[in-house]
Amino acid sequence: MLKERLGQKLDKELPLVDYKKYSRVRKWTLGLTGGRDKIAVIRASGSISRVSSRFNVSRSGIFGEQFIKKIREVRASKRYKAVILRIDSPGGDALASDLMWREITLLAAEKPVVASMGDVAASGGYYMAMGAGVIVSESLTLTGSIGVVTGEHNLLSFYPSDISLVSV
Repeated sequence: MLKERLGQKLDKELPLVDYKKYSRVRKWTLGLTGGRDKIAVIRASGSISRVSSRFNVSRSGIFGEQFIKKIREVRASKRYKAVILRIDSPGGDALASDLMWREITLLAAEKPVVASMGDVAASGGYYMAMGAGVIVSESLTLTGSIGVVTGEHNLLSFYPSDISLVSV
């Protein structure tokens, strides 16, 4: 099938290039100048926390404080011309997610930012992607956000009926 698609005769061998020869190809032969400009790839993987501390259950994940520092470094650098933000996160701390979204939005105002969603980009991970100019996801990426849900407990039924509660 490959020979047919390449227009090769079926009885002839395909011309192959071994790795040694392929690895010796110079950038300039492909039209690449080898300049100093770069695209930053920033990985955001794991659950989201504000800061890393010894009390964290997990030592891995996305720590807002460190992530924001990295985003600011890339934004300030003249070397990076664009950013790919690879997100693989189920979410986590809402405030940390909001602070990171803000920094991504500021970065996207100055440089092109592409959010690339991995297996999961939900809740805070989804929110981070909203700051990018372009969002790309895989066909099986689990993504979306249910929003921030909070409840109010009604404990009146647990108190004796002769106690009156006053709202302040």
